[in-house]
Amino acid sequence: MKPLALLLLTSASLHALDPLPLMETVTVNGIDVNAKSPPKGLMLDQNSGLLMVSAMKGRVVHRTQTRILETRATITPKGDFLLMFPEGDHYAKSKGEKINSMMACRSSDHGKTWSKPAVAYDIPYGQHGFIPLIPRGTQRIYAFGTQPVPGKWTWENGQRENAPIGWRTSDDDGHTWSEVNLISPVNDPDFKGMSVMRMTETDAGTWLLGSHLADWSVKPFTTQQYLLRSEDQGKTWTVLPGARPKGWIAEGFHRMDEGRPLNLGGGRVLFMSRTPQGHLFTAWSQDDGKTWTPPAPSTLVHPDAPPMLFPLSDGKTLLAFHHNKVPVTGNGELSDKAELMKMRSEVWASLSTDEGHTWSEPHFVCANAVSPVHAVSGFNSQCSYLDAFTENGIMHIFMPHRWQQVLHLTISEDSFGKLPTKAQLGKLAAAAKPPVYTAQLTRGMKPSRRMVYKRVGDRELHLELFNPAGLKAGDKRACFVAIHGGGWTSGAPGSMYAFTDHCAKLGMVAVSVEYRLYKAKTPVTVFECVKDARAVLRYVRAHAAELGIDPHKIIANGASAGGHLAAATAMFDGVDHADEDLSVSCHPDALVLFSPVIDTSLEGYGNAKIGERWKELSPAHQVRAGLPPTLLFHGTGDTTTPFKGAQLFTDEMRKAGNRIDLVAPKDAIHTYMFKDPTSYAETLKKMEAFFAELGLVKAD
Repeated sequence: MKPLALLLLTSASLHALDPLPLMETVTVNGIDVNAKSPPKGLMLDQNSGLLMVSAMKGRVVHRTQTRILETRATITPKGDFLLMFPEGDHYAKSKGEKINSMMACRSSDHGKTWSKPAVAYDIPYGQHGFIPLIPRGTQRIYAFGTQPVPGKWTWENGQRENAPIGWRTSDDDGHTWSEVNLISPVNDPDFKGMSVMRMTETDAGTWLLGSHLADWSVKPFTTQQYLLRSEDQGKTWTVLPGARPKGWIAEGFHRMDEGRPLNLGGGRVLFMSRTPQGHLFTAWSQDDGKTWTPPAPSTLVHPDAPPMLFPLSDGKTLLAFHHNKVPVTGNGELSDKAELMKMRSEVWASLSTDEGHTWSEPHFVCANAVSPVHAVSGFNSQCSYLDAFTENGIMHIFMPHRWQQVLHLTISEDSFGKLPTKAQLGKLAAAAKPPVYTAQLTRGMKPSRRMVYKRVGDRELHLELFNPAGLKAGDKRACFVAIHGGGWTSGAPGSMYAFTDHCAKLGMVAVSVEYRLYKAKTPVTVFECVKDARAVLRYVRAHAAELGIDPHKIIANGASAGGHLAAATAMFDGVDHADEDLSVSCHPDALVLFSPVIDTSLEGYGNAKIGERWKELSPAHQVRAGLPPTLLFHGTGDTTTPFKGAQLFTDEMRKAGNRIDLVAPKDAIHTYMFKDPTSYAETLKKMEAFFAELGLVKAD
């Protein structure tokens, strides 16, 4: 092979790239954390783009304008850190052409500084990740991996991931590499699969390497997990648990892949695998990897993503990084745009001192804090496929962050048990949360009246009315109906009091609404939330005379998920309680929306909660002619309900001939109008002007 090439791939230098745009708020396992002013024990690393524990340090080794795949590193026999990764695109997306190059970076000062990436070995085909192995007692580095060699691999008939597995060797500390050696197992000579997870060497010198095969010709696609085993330093191999098609799968899912074996000593080996089941699966061998217990789910909550399992240097403790969340509606089909890819946005760590049989409560490590600017939505959340090794009590972690940059993170091994649990993180975030301006305004504020508008089973749902001064029988006042936000899962009517109270002072009857809150795996879905919101508008219109309301001057207002429900009163006809009087219209005469959930596709918010029927409840995808005049407030810096959804809704409204006024302050964040006095005052001023134009209040 040629010496290590000095010619770099055409990628922008680190200093030439623009800074990554960061989020104001990072949601970690349902907890909103202020990234710009993080709570005690956390920090925002602006260079790496991570919200991380303060015990961790990070640096960017390399950033690309193409794509970076799995990052893998090892300590070379001479003590350097050798980091390798493919740059370009996934080999399985090619049709035989070279689609990436294996790049190498080196550090001779324990990771303080790194060389620029250069081509590790010049070959005519693309690769997946580098799997390092340095057999005990040797100075030789092995680079195992998937080898889609032309003529021995095909992308056709759903076989695009399956290729020979092989290795190269280096006897000069990773500077030059041999030609490839392909594995031909004795019990399955033509075996093809994919290998990208770390391998292991047992005490007896046996090599174990995970490999799975996939069939993408069927939907949903299937995978089978295998182990390649060699007792003679790679001269001969066998496939376990047997020749194809006898691989392991998670029953009911027809999937298991990216298995990671780990030597435990004394002939014992742990094997951890990826599945779509919602947990990492584990199996054990007591005979040097010859036979295995049936793979079964562990307690580690994890989406359809790889295991990240590493030993600590005490020889007793295992550490598993995992994402600690799964999509509410199940993992679904795997693609770069799938909702489950968003589950990879945060990293938690659990510890085991009994060889992986039980695990500690998860501890938070880090989360992506970069705004979702990638065109491919799943790339925005990528904090998975971590690799790690320990040296002198320090764990060195390597992350292909957002498939865009190579991060080198460090943290002391003894820190992991001290990192915050979810409960502790919630308390820290609450303590550090800056006061919301409107919450201060409404302290001690009480509605004029509270009344039931709907009974659903044994549940009573209430309206909270703010009556204007001087309201009397026979009045026909405009009505402002406000619906609170909270992702459909939390929140209360009181959060809207600042706006209902103000509208009452304008002479309107103002209403703050209670509705049933969504809860996964219960009958209360987002569809039920919509039914409640539409019932509110019908009740107000049907009882207009007794409430002093003009039934033709009803405004539906909401914030975030409440904005979605306000829009739903005008749009989602047919999503109603069975006992509703449909002769009474629930359509408002105007809409005022604060940072609404307006696009429920994968590019927006709420797709996982709504599920396959998301389009039925996506305002941006249900626009029609004849919708009421709409005033839409949506900051361009909103990363919770992304601004592009608001722009799409605005464009569709205008195409349909509907009036829509978009107020889009530059870089303003989600529900910015609640946060500070200036934003609140400006919002009220624009609302009043809108109401005056529509004849809902008297102009000054």
